[in-house]
Amino acid sequence: KKQGPDRWPSQFLSTMPRDYDDRDDDRNGERLSKDVQFINNGEAAFLIGKQGRTKRKLMYASGSEIEIHDPDKGGGESSRDLTLEIRGKREDLERAKMYIKLVLTQRQGPVYLDFDEMAERDDLTLLDVPAECAGYVTGARGVVLRAIEDEWGTIMLFVRNMAERDLDTGSKPRETLAIFGKDMRGRRGSELRVMSAVEEKVEGYYSSKATEYFSDREGFDTDTMKIHSDDYSYALGKRGNTRRKLAKASGCILEYIGGIAYMAGTKKERRRVKDYLGWLCEQRTSRVIVDVKGRDDVTTLNVPRDCISYITGQKGRSLREVEEKTDTFCFMDGDSTDRDTERLLIFGVEEEKRDDARRMIDDRIDDKLSGRANQRGYDRGYDDRDYGRYDNRDRRRGGRDDDRYRSRSRSPPPSRSKYDDRYHDE
Repeated sequence: KKQGPDRWPSQFLSTMPRDYDDRDDDRNGERLSKDVQFINNGEAAFLIGKQGRTKRKLMYASGSEIEIHDPDKGGGESSRDLTLEIRGKREDLERAKMYIKLVLTQRQGPVYLDFDEMAERDDLTLLDVPAECAGYVTGARGVVLRAIEDEWGTIMLFVRNMAERDLDTGSKPRETLAIFGKDMRGRRGSELRVMSAVEEKVEGYYSSKATEYFSDREGFDTDTMKIHSDDYSYALGKRGNTRRKLAKASGCILEYIGGIAYMAGTKKERRRVKDYLGWLCEQRTSRVIVDVKGRDDVTTLNVPRDCISYITGQKGRSLREVEEKTDTFCFMDGDSTDRDTERLLIFGVEEEKRDDARRMIDDRIDDKLSGRANQRGYDRGYDDRDYGRYDNRDRRRGGRDDDRYRSRSRSPPPSRSKYDDRYHDE
């Protein structure tokens, strides 16, 4: 398949090089640098990617601005008639140049790096992946890694050690995945997502070495906590929906790798998601009582008892819909002494989204009290035996997190040059 058309759509290319002046060459008071290179259509295709995705990721991961200019000279795929401009702070510009070089090198074959030199970089995470899982975590034509890059703003590729180049026979028990990006949170999120996918295929590869750990560091770090086997599927949810909901509500990275919950973020974020996960698992067997005094991540709402069934919906679907739309975590407080109302707890890191959730639930309460709910059909499903269990999560042991954006192919890993589909059209 040809690597890109003769000319790229205007939303991806500027028609003429930009004229700069000194007023443009600063960002927050810092002088910006500029680098200009000439590339051909095939290289431009690879750097732009589907719908401009690769170009956007290169910009986000490096912190630089990247433009590809077309002076409209004509020419074929091999003609070097396109201009690649990179603009940003000096360290960001150098980072972008390296990422671009690596992405283009992928087209030709294996990518080799000096691992000793790379160890000094603050924008790189190296992860060992079992060789039999390389194709699985990559996905057909790179779809899985590309999706993880899209979510976390990173650049990911399999690499080999330059020091072993002369000894490279092409067959190794492990592959090395390089995760590049200026943002540590993005790299860690990408790393944990890949680890989770590997663990599904090779059980215990990472989790067998993991222990519970809770950091005292105020800044970004990772805590690990064991999940009881009886709670695992409940905490995961159907296709990983519950895990993702807790991550969004808390603002903390949350991944399950084997039976271990990895929680990555600031100390406040880690504590928040640990609370949410603990309350969630407690709901499975009992009522949950929460002391909300002093918390800045909760909004409360008193719900008339005769409206509870309606606002939760059948098997919790209505309340779950509110959570999904507002990135919140909601459940009924187990410590209710009022005969007429029960307290709904709405948790989430963003006050605006909690307010949105409250308004949505208030609207449902109004519908119920005004009689409009009866005209639309009554959602039954609340039961004291399921107090707080507003969700029909997948409770089967060994539930699977479908957040790998998976291709189910079990074929052997393709050659490195075919791992990536950056240049292919939609």
